[in-house]
Amino acid sequence: MRFLRQAICIYSSHRIQRTREGFDLTYAEAMAADCTVIAADHPDSAADEVIGEAGFLTEATVTDVTAVLRRALTGERPAVDPETHARQFDWDRVATDALEAYTAAANGEW
Repeated sequence: MRFLRQAICIYSSHRIQRTREGFDLTYAEAMAADCTVIAADHPDSAADEVIGEAGFLTEATVTDVTAVLRRALTGERPAVDPETHARQFDWDRVATDALEAYTAAANGEW
C-alpha cells in the first residue's frame, strides 16, 4: 500500500454552515503539524490572514477545490513553509493579543 508523504488539511466554513469563521486556530494548528492547508477564500473569513502564503486559498466550488487538491497531492508546496509561518501563532501570544484587544474594547479605546 502506498501512503501519502504529506498530510493535507482541507477546511471550509461553508461545509459546517458558517460564512464567517473569524480567527480560527485550526489553520495554525494544521500548519504547525506541517500539513498543507487548503481553505475556502471567503470575504468574511480570516483564512487569508491566518494562512497567508503558507497554504492554498480557493473558491469554495468543487472545480476549484479539486484543482488545488490535485496540486497539493502531486507535491506542490505553499510558497512559505507552513511550520515556520505557524510559529507566530503560539498560544501565549494569541492569549496576550486577545486580552489586549478585549481590554482596549472595554476601555473604549478600540
